[in-house]
Amino acid sequence: MKNLTKALVKGALLFATALFSLIAFSEPNPYAGMAPSVQKAAKMRLDKLIEDPAYSQSRCILKVSFAGDRVTTSDERLVLPGDTVQKVNGRNLDSSAQAPVVDQLEQIAPNTTVSLQIIRHGATQEVTLRCGDSKPRFDRVIEAYFAAAHFDFKGCVKKFNEAAQYTALNADYLWTQLDCRKLSEPITQYAANTQFYNIQLMRIRARQFSAQQLASIRGQMLSAVESLRNSGAGSLADDLKKQLDEAVLAANRGD
Repeated sequence: MKNLTKALVKGALLFATALFSLIAFSEPNPYAGMAPSVQKAAKMRLDKLIEDPAYSQSRCILKVSFAGDRVTTSDERLVLPGDTVQKVNGRNLDSSAQAPVVDQLEQIAPNTTVSLQIIRHGATQEVTLRCGDSKPRFDRVIEAYFAAAHFDFKGCVKKFNEAAQYTALNADYLWTQLDCRKLSEPITQYAANTQFYNIQLMRIRARQFSAQQLASIRGQMLSAVESLRNSGAGSLADDLKKQLDEAVLAANRGD
């Protein structure tokens, strides 16, 4: 009975893969074989997100990404990549925390203002930003994984695009979105390579201020460089390797 159940599940997955490929594409989708693994990974991620009640609460969210106390990316004109955050609303950061800035932002109500004391090029200044609400973004992320977990890969792409309107997607979200794009729409090798490159670059930038963290992903980055080269994207491969090497040098200098 157990073997029969496994066979039925496997057959259902193969049928679903073939069905969505026929519906979405006039020609066979070269990525169709990915569907079962993408669906399974999405379901596992969905289950974990739903089980964590912290993510479902409304809280302050900024259009800024942080690595520890450093700004890595920013869509806020008053905050720049490389800025170091000293205080949030006048409170010192917890130096022992893995995500000290985010931890404090999570304690602030949405749709309010928040002040950040930052250091830029050795000078201290204070900026005031408007908090967004994290819950609508989280809801879209949940809906994206729910869609992928039910083989609705087009819906997955749509919901991640909606989530990105609140703040930039992290590398994990972008990776799932890329898989969903491959499975839901015709995508050129160039477009796939470009998004793959951008995801890897984001992973480097999220660790650019820590030589130790960069060292921990060096093997993965070199594999990504080789993957890009094998896909005919030599210029992207060369640039990704250059970005990695420059980030390592800067981190070792303490820039």
